[in-house]
Amino acid sequence: MFRKYYKDISSGFRKYSNKAMKLLLSRKMKSRSFDIMIESAYYIYENDLIISEVPITYRFSSSSLNTRVIMDCMIMCLKIIFRPK
Repeated sequence: MFRKYYKDISSGFRKYSNKAMKLLLSRKMKSRSFDIMIESAYYIYENDLIISEVPITYRFSSSSLNTRVIMDCMIMCLKIIFRPK
């Protein structure tokens, strides 16, 4: 969905501008878990704001990733792809 523009929108490390924060806080977010990363990136992209990527090194330790989180992310992607124009 964002592959053309971003390499990894799943990083939990983010810094938002004041403009981006005001935008996100003004939206009624539908996300319930990790899918907030996808939904927030979508709103920022849709409003022509910039997401700059900074590479980080991550060492896996443990994860809260489970089937429910994966399903939430997939559903959010489908909602964005098939949203009314």
